[in-house]
Amino acid sequence: MTLLTALTHYGYWLLFGWSFIEGEIGLILSGILIKEQVFDLQTVLIIAISGAYLGDLTAFLTGRWAHQKAQTWLQRYPKTDTLANWIEQKGIWIIFIERYLYGTHVPILLLLGIKKFPLKTFLFLDFFAVAIWATVYVSIGYLLGRTAQQLIETYQNDYLAISLLFALLIAFWIIFRQSKH
Repeated sequence: MTLLTALTHYGYWLLFGWSFIEGEIGLILSGILIKEQVFDLQTVLIIAISGAYLGDLTAFLTGRWAHQKAQTWLQRYPKTDTLANWIEQKGIWIIFIERYLYGTHVPILLLLGIKKFPLKTFLFLDFFAVAIWATVYVSIGYLLGRTAQQLIETYQNDYLAISLLFALLIAFWIIFRQSKH
């Protein structure tokens, strides 16, 4: 099975799972694959929005219904007090802002649930926040698609270079995540 065949068969499932948990890299890669005509724009947006929306709802409801466990988890997060102040200061806008601030997404959703933020308001606002977020990152990937296409055409027969590039991207992502903690 080639990588392209695997992406065609399992890529949307991977995107859903990735969006449920985090998503930015998956959305950028999906945008590139849309540019390459491997993925469909509407399908990517529907799947990414659904996955992220359900992931957000899970975190929010965990804060609401399992607030003791959520508070225990938040004690490990050093900036919980700062995030709680942001929620007070920014109000409903925090739902739109937190998606773009690394390391704040899950803690803020848990805090919103713990603080008994109105569920209907959360569902309404989060849908739009997720839709905007997915569109932004898929667009970035689409715009980067031309560069990716040129790289693929140049190195299409050099599997070692492509594998090393992919490994390098993953390493940078891991280092970036570790440096933020």
